Amino acid sequence: LPALAKAREKARSISCVNKLKQTATGLFLYAGDAEDYFPSRSNSNWKTLFFTYLVGIPNTTSNKYANEGAMGNYLPISVLACPSMPGQNLSGSGTNYDWWCKNPHYGVNERLYHGLPTSGAGLEESRKLGQILNPSRKYFVADTFAQTSAGVPDRNKGHWRLLCSTSYKANTGFACFAGRHGGMFNASRCDGSVSSGKVLNIDSPYSQWELHSDLNQTEFYWNK
Repeated sequence: LPALAKAREKARSISCVNKLKQTATGLFLYAGDAEDYFPSRSNSNWKTLFFTYLVGIPNTTSNKYANEGAMGNYLPISVLACPSMPGQNLSGSGTNYDWWCKNPHYGVNERLYHGLPTSGAGLEESRKLGQILNPSRKYFVADTFAQTSAGVPDRNKGHWRLLCSTSYKANTGFACFAGRHGGMFNASRCDGSVSSGKVLNIDSPYSQWELHSDLNQTEFYWNK
C-alpha cells in the first residue's frame, strides 16, 4: 500500500508539472498579445487580476470584475487546480471570491513586480518579460499554500501571490511554497521550464534560505 500511494502521488506530481507548463505557455501567449507585458497583479481596489487576465471572465452585472475588461481565454480554469490538493472545486462565476481568483493552487512570484507602485492605480502596472534578468533562474508560478494569521500555511488552500518570507508569514494576502508532493513543490521559471524543489519543513518553508523570497534574491527578484 505505501508503494501504491507513492506511485499515485508521483502521477499527480507529473500532472501538476504539465499544468505548470500549460500555465507558462498561457503567460507567454498573453505577453505576445500585450507588447511583452505579463499580467498585472491587481487594481486600486485590490481586486485580483493576475489569473483573470489569463482565464477570462463573463462580463455580467454580478461580476465584481465587470469594469476590468479582463478577457483572457489563455487558460482553462481547471489548469489552476493542482491534482494533489484536496477538494477539487472547479465551480465559480468569476467573482472576487471564486477560488481560482484569489485561491488557485498556484501563485505568481511577487518579486517579479518589485519596484512597481504598491498602491492606487499603480497596482495595475506590470513588467515586460524581456526585462527579467536570468529568466531560467527566476521563479514564475509555483505550488502554493495560503498563509494564515497564525503564521502556519493552510494546507487546504492555495493563493495567487507567492511571497515566502518570515516578514510576511502571518500576512494572509500572500502565499508560501507548498510541499504537497511528498515534501516537494513544482515551479515554472521565467523561461518556461519547470523544476521541482524540496521543502524541508512544510509548516515553515520561510526558514529555508533557498525558498526565502527576500534572501535568495537571484531566484526571485526580476533585476538580480
